Amino acid sequence: MHIPHALESIILLLAASGAAAMLALWLRSSPVLGYLLAGIAIGPAGFALYDDVETAAEIAEFGVVFLLFTIGLELPIRRLAV
Repeated sequence: MHIPHALESIILLLAASGAAAMLALWLRSSPVLGYLLAGIAIGPAGFALYDDVETAAEIAEFGVVFLLFTIGLELPIRRLAV
Protein backbone atom coordinates (compact mmCIF):
# COMPACT_ATOMS: atom_id res chain seq x y z
CA MET A 1 0.00 0.00 0.00
CA HIS A 2 1.44 3.34 -1.07
CA ILE A 3 0.68 6.46 1.00
CA PRO A 4 0.11 9.57 -1.13
CA HIS A 5 2.83 12.20 -1.05
CA ALA A 6 0.64 14.82 0.65
CA LEU A 7 -0.17 12.42 3.49
CA GLU A 8 3.52 11.64 3.97
CA SER A 9 4.20 15.38 4.13
CA ILE A 10 1.46 15.93 6.71
CA ILE A 11 2.75 13.08 8.87
CA LEU A 12 6.32 14.43 8.72
CA LEU A 13 5.25 17.98 9.54
CA LEU A 14 2.98 16.90 12.42
CA ALA A 15 5.61 14.61 13.92
CA ALA A 16 8.32 17.26 13.75
CA SER A 17 6.11 20.03 15.10
CA GLY A 18 4.76 17.84 17.90
CA ALA A 19 8.22 16.79 19.01
CA ALA A 20 9.53 20.35 18.84
CA ALA A 21 6.53 21.70 20.77
CA MET A 22 7.05 19.13 23.55
CA LEU A 23 10.73 20.03 23.66
CA ALA A 24 9.87 23.74 23.88
CA LEU A 25 7.42 23.07 26.72
CA TRP A 26 10.04 20.99 28.51
CA LEU A 27 12.41 23.95 28.20
CA ARG A 28 9.62 26.18 29.59
CA SER A 29 9.25 28.10 26.38
CA SER A 30 6.32 28.74 24.04
CA PRO A 31 5.21 25.87 21.78
CA VAL A 32 5.02 28.38 18.93
CA LEU A 33 8.80 28.74 19.18
CA GLY A 34 9.04 24.95 18.86
CA TYR A 35 6.82 25.00 15.76
CA LEU A 36 8.99 27.66 14.15
CA LEU A 37 12.21 25.84 14.97
CA ALA A 38 10.76 22.57 13.62
CA GLY A 39 9.85 24.29 10.36
CA ILE A 40 13.31 25.76 10.03
CA ALA A 41 15.00 22.46 10.90
CA ILE A 42 13.13 20.23 8.45
CA GLY A 43 12.74 22.81 5.68
CA PRO A 44 15.10 23.64 2.83
CA ALA A 45 17.06 26.06 5.04
CA GLY A 46 17.80 23.33 7.60
CA PHE A 47 18.33 19.60 7.09
CA ALA A 48 16.20 19.63 3.91
CA LEU A 49 14.06 16.71 5.04
CA TYR A 50 11.12 18.47 3.44
CA ASP A 51 11.69 20.50 0.29
CA ASP A 52 8.28 20.46 -1.45
CA VAL A 53 7.31 24.11 -1.08
CA GLU A 54 4.04 23.81 -3.02
CA THR A 55 2.63 21.10 -0.77
CA ALA A 56 3.79 23.02 2.31
CA ALA A 57 1.89 26.07 1.06
CA GLU A 58 -1.29 24.01 0.64
CA ILE A 59 -0.92 22.55 4.14
CA ALA A 60 -0.29 26.06 5.51
CA GLU A 61 -3.57 27.23 3.94
CA PHE A 62 -5.42 24.55 5.93
CA GLY A 63 -3.61 25.73 9.06
CA VAL A 64 -4.82 29.29 8.49
CA VAL A 65 -8.39 28.04 7.97
CA PHE A 66 -8.24 26.09 11.25
CA LEU A 67 -6.78 29.11 13.05
CA LEU A 68 -9.57 31.38 11.79
CA PHE A 69 -12.16 28.76 12.75
CA THR A 70 -10.76 28.60 16.27
CA ILE A 71 -10.78 32.39 16.56
CA GLY A 72 -14.38 32.40 15.32
CA LEU A 73 -15.40 29.92 18.01
CA GLU A 74 -13.97 32.16 20.72
CA LEU A 75 -15.51 35.37 19.36
CA PRO A 76 -18.62 36.39 21.35
CA ILE A 77 -21.82 37.05 19.41
CA ARG A 78 -22.28 40.41 21.17
CA ARG A 79 -19.07 41.64 19.60
CA LEU A 80 -20.43 40.93 16.11
CA ALA A 81 -23.68 42.84 16.71
CA VAL A 82 -22.54 46.44 16.44
